[in-house]
Amino acid sequence: MNRVTNRLFGFFFLAFLVGVGGLVWQFQQGEHFHFDMQTIDEQRTIAQQVKGIDLKTETADVVLAAARETSISVRLVGEAPAERKPTLQTEVTPDGILRVTVVEPDRISFFFTPRTRMELQVTIPAAAYQDMQVTTATGDIRAGGLQAKRVTIQSSTGDVELNGLEGDRLAVSTDTGDMDLAGIRGEVSIDSDTGNVEDLVLTELGGNVDITTDTGDVEINVEKKAAVRLDIKSDTGDVEADWPGLSYSEQTDHRLDGSSGAGGPRILVRTATGDIRIR
Repeated sequence: MNRVTNRLFGFFFLAFLVGVGGLVWQFQQGEHFHFDMQTIDEQRTIAQQVKGIDLKTETADVVLAAARETSISVRLVGEAPAERKPTLQTEVTPDGILRVTVVEPDRISFFFTPRTRMELQVTIPAAAYQDMQVTTATGDIRAGGLQAKRVTIQSSTGDVELNGLEGDRLAVSTDTGDMDLAGIRGEVSIDSDTGNVEDLVLTELGGNVDITTDTGDVEINVEKKAAVRLDIKSDTGDVEADWPGLSYSEQTDHRLDGSSGAGGPRILVRTATGDIRIR
């Protein structure tokens, strides 16, 4: 009797697992599950003059661009379940900082959670700003044509793409998101756990460049080469540098320490397992 009971239990347990697996597969395919998805299209126009930008989202992607406009356009587009419809909040603080926040309701689910697809689009007048800060949890960040003294970009798992920045300092931080940064002029600080710095293109060395990543690869391209101090190291990855006039105090497969000219900015890169290429 016990043997029969055990076999029946095993059969029904296996059937349960198969059923759950089928439900998960169907959900991933987007079939046989209906959610009350709502279209999102909210737009705000900010007429006040601002000297700084602060954008915050959770899952929404962010697109930030400068254009020949006299006012700031903020638009949230996409779709989300009715019970998780986000709120777009905008304000200009007394000290001239535009704060834009996409507030998403807390997600409480023990099984299925429908996907949301949202994008925060912000167009600002082409001008020099004091500070810009963009923060997401999982959303990707794309920006271009920016002028600001200080730009700070933070994301947990989202990728970061920046094309064009003139300023004093750029700081980018991700957990797993990859980074593609081009047309950068100024001091650069990058920190990531596993994200790759797939292509950091500097028009020239306008300041020190400090990059730290645990497992990601790093590739840096400086278009206008001049005096530089080079200090790059990977615990297990390969390192290489193509820079005219470099003389090394240390040169191995995993470490390069040298300089070209006198008094130039520093390029410092540290990674545990990633490869490093400077050109």
